[in-house]
Amino acid sequence: MITRSRLTIAAMLSLASFAASVNLLFAALVKMGAEFGIRPEILASVSSIYFACFFVASLLGGTFTDRYSARMVLMAGCAFTTGGGLMFGMGSGLAAVVGGAVLMGMGGGIIEPMCSALLNRLFPDRVRTALNLSQAGYCLGAIGGPLLMSLLLPTGLSWRTFFFPVALMAAANFGLFAWSTFGPAPPPPTRQVAASPTGWALITRWSVLQPCIVILLYVLSESSVSGFLNIYLFEFRDAPEQIAIQSIALFWGVMLVGRTLAGFLPARLPDRPLITVTMTLAGLAVAASALTHSWPAALFCFVTASFIMASSWPATVALAAARNPVNTNTVIGMTVAAGSIGCILSPPIMGHLLGSLNPGLAMSLAAFPLLFGALIIVLGPRTPVQEFKTGTTPIDRPMSWWRRATQPTWPNSAHGHHRHGPAPDQ
Repeated sequence: MITRSRLTIAAMLSLASFAASVNLLFAALVKMGAEFGIRPEILASVSSIYFACFFVASLLGGTFTDRYSARMVLMAGCAFTTGGGLMFGMGSGLAAVVGGAVLMGMGGGIIEPMCSALLNRLFPDRVRTALNLSQAGYCLGAIGGPLLMSLLLPTGLSWRTFFFPVALMAAANFGLFAWSTFGPAPPPPTRQVAASPTGWALITRWSVLQPCIVILLYVLSESSVSGFLNIYLFEFRDAPEQIAIQSIALFWGVMLVGRTLAGFLPARLPDRPLITVTMTLAGLAVAASALTHSWPAALFCFVTASFIMASSWPATVALAAARNPVNTNTVIGMTVAAGSIGCILSPPIMGHLLGSLNPGLAMSLAAFPLLFGALIIVLGPRTPVQEFKTGTTPIDRPMSWWRRATQPTWPNSAHGHHRHGPAPDQ
């Protein structure tokens, strides 16, 4: 129980450090643009570099975790994040920004999917609840960084200073993972409904491809709104700069409330209807922003959308994990990697739209990925959730630090439980 609590804390803190890193990058765009002489919406393309590295790390992290050591993969993610934070804080010039984005993107690409997979098995009977609460940890990081930046930047503090706490938190998480006992990999399932493919063959299955497409569309919309909300309010709606930066914290603060409340939804509530309803209503809220004429009204529409769609990401990941219990780490890595493509695409797309269309119309177009994702999730045949029996594996078995660090592990095998699925109609 002690180890499970430690791993849960480490996972949530790791997600918080990842969220702080990427949202500090967005919150600092106005100051960075002024320093480098580049328009903020153009400089936002640096985030595409971040998420391109995130994409690669998500795919490799899941595969390496399934085959080798979960501990070493998670420790590597924390090390990358630490290095990226230090490069942002201590470097100078645009090259340091790009280098920091590469390192932190690699770290985030490992941390988000692998911490989600870790919680998936630490709490096998409450997967969606665990993922919602873990994403609440993400929201805390997304809130804290931009909020502090909005309060302290006007005092003359450099934007670089805010990346040092990210590096420090990642270093602490490195220690938590290093000194936690994951336990050895569980034995193969004793009963299997159908043979499960491995590697890239998984993506050809609709049970994997569907949540990948849906989460890509969800993240494309979410990152378009959260990444450009401060620029939109400050440059096109005449909101005060401090309010514009704080809008990022407000967006994630409301999502934090939504994900916390979603964590208490009944475990047997089907994932697919939940995803469909939340993405549809959130899309309508984003579309309604085109009808507003002031920054408070526009901000209200986007914040409302944030609250409504809060449970969509955790529910989609939970759906993918429930459908593929044998290759959980790889499938979650693929699903999160697919989402990162949305983060890669949103800066150039939104930068072009804001420069060529009416800004209000451009921001409202972020509704279409949500509405299209809601349509995709209801398509295709019903996919039954497979059930497996696994052996019991003690999570607190003592062993040396080096043996713990190098032994092949399965981080989502704690206590040998298995998930019977959120509902029978997945």
